[in-house]
Amino acid sequence: MVVQNVYLRSSSCSLCKLGPYIGRDIYDSRQNPLRVLDCGKPCQRCQSRPYPEVWFHAHCFDTLMDTLEPSQRPSPAVLEKFGSIMAGRYEARDRRRRDFTSVVGTLSSEYARRIMQPEFDHDLFLRFPTEIKLMIAEHIQPCWWMTVLDESRRLIDQLKNHPCRSTQLSLTRDVWVSKVTYRGVGYVARLSSSRPKATGCARVYHMKIPDIIDKIVLSLDSIGVSGIQFLDNNSTPKPDGSPWYEILEPKASTAKIKVRSNGLIVQELQLIADGSSLQNALLWSSPVTPKFHPWNIYKCLLKPRLDYLKLDDRIQGLLVCVSKKGDMAGIHGFSGVSAEFRNFTSRMHRRLGRSYKRWIYFPLNQGELVEAAWIRSVSNCPSRPALMLQTSLGRTITFGPRDPVPSYSPEYRSLVRIGDGPITGIFHNGLDPALTCITDMGVTCGDSSMSATPRLQPPDLRLEPPLAVPYYVDCWYMTRAFLNGLVRVEISRDLSQPHAPIVGMLLHYTDGHLEAIGQVRWEYASGEEISVPLYVEEGKDTREHSDYTYIKNIRGGESDPEQPPATGEWRLPTSGTIFWWSSRYIDKIVVR
Repeated sequence: MVVQNVYLRSSSCSLCKLGPYIGRDIYDSRQNPLRVLDCGKPCQRCQSRPYPEVWFHAHCFDTLMDTLEPSQRPSPAVLEKFGSIMAGRYEARDRRRRDFTSVVGTLSSEYARRIMQPEFDHDLFLRFPTEIKLMIAEHIQPCWWMTVLDESRRLIDQLKNHPCRSTQLSLTRDVWVSKVTYRGVGYVARLSSSRPKATGCARVYHMKIPDIIDKIVLSLDSIGVSGIQFLDNNSTPKPDGSPWYEILEPKASTAKIKVRSNGLIVQELQLIADGSSLQNALLWSSPVTPKFHPWNIYKCLLKPRLDYLKLDDRIQGLLVCVSKKGDMAGIHGFSGVSAEFRNFTSRMHRRLGRSYKRWIYFPLNQGELVEAAWIRSVSNCPSRPALMLQTSLGRTITFGPRDPVPSYSPEYRSLVRIGDGPITGIFHNGLDPALTCITDMGVTCGDSSMSATPRLQPPDLRLEPPLAVPYYVDCWYMTRAFLNGLVRVEISRDLSQPHAPIVGMLLHYTDGHLEAIGQVRWEYASGEEISVPLYVEEGKDTREHSDYTYIKNIRGGESDPEQPPATGEWRLPTSGTIFWWSSRYIDKIVVR
């Protein structure tokens, strides 16, 4: 038999959930033998659409089949469906604990009793409290044959006996919930109005429905629904560590719910009233969702997965990562170089890989209000928006290139209307790992008495770049700030490049407020503070292009303010506006 060679990197075996082994054999869902070769480095195809999408280690597949009678063995169609169901695309919030919990479930099963006797005292293990069981599991670590012979086998049996179907339930009666465990997480397998028949792989419990339902909160991840809460007006939803939550709000007391299942785990609940489905809800990273008006959101996807960033006193500024193509990849509320900041930058590097990234930082000063917001888009590509903000100090920022598509005129849509108060938060789908850029976003507004009437039309920022755009420049970025009242600057160098160019500055003023131009690279913070007057030295790096201009150095002349600039330097004036123009290869400072 000819064994086909394949390249796999970002996927895992559907039976044991471990990655491929170079040079070892695997089976696809139709039991065709394949051999894994070394990828060398990750590619977009391996990450987005690996081939085959469903596969099994040869030793996992053979071990499973050897423990089953011929009549009990699953068909290729069942195995393919099982692999598709369990091919989760989203990261677990606590992967390490989930793995240990999965080991505890396996050690507690009857399969462990048969396999590990006499060395393992199964009855004694069952009497231990959960904390002791987790400590034991931590020393054992996840084991492929445990996963295959307990968890995967149990769920495959469940899938064979329960076909994929949808059901409807009335919300006027209590419900019974059946749950199955996968990777240490309990998922809703069935919802019914009567007690279902008990099975060995599902646990059943009763859930009381309030007389008047205000909200239904679903806990979700890439596998399916892991929790459900029926709440009245006096109840507050509780987070359970799930990545996403869907909040349904019944509009009628006679509403019903439609339960859609893949035969193993419930995937979706829909409200049905008067015979027609209600509007699909949004998904959030918290069960407590912000309030906003329909005009406060820019929506492209049917059901985006949104994360809310509250602009409270702890937020020092907004940090946005922009991709090589000029798309917003993520938004972070910067409150210092913290673990949260490092998680954000790591997520952006995983999302965009080794490609070029731009980091746009917009400081928010004490007492400064964000009063207006616009979405900039182009008609031929509405799913690549850029957010534009304006504050009570008249400061404006666009989190994107100056011209997204030079041949198309940009369109602006205001996210606020007259009567809206200052912007108190931003929500977006930048945490959805299935996406590479933000497509949906919006704002929340506070008390309208706290700010002036919002500006509905964006300011005119049309300016020509200081240089002709070379063929290798994708797009220009421009940030600006006033020079009046400038006291000192903190410079940012890109230490990932051998010549360590200066890529941006954080500006401090006499009144205490901050501005940022260029890129402020917090991960490379060097603490270089320079007092005015400032002298700028440009350089040219001829390794790539003859006109590769960058900012070589910025020094202060505080010790001798009257000292003339050195050769190749020029002095920043004390008034006017400083513009920092930059692209992937070029940085240029202009003063007007």
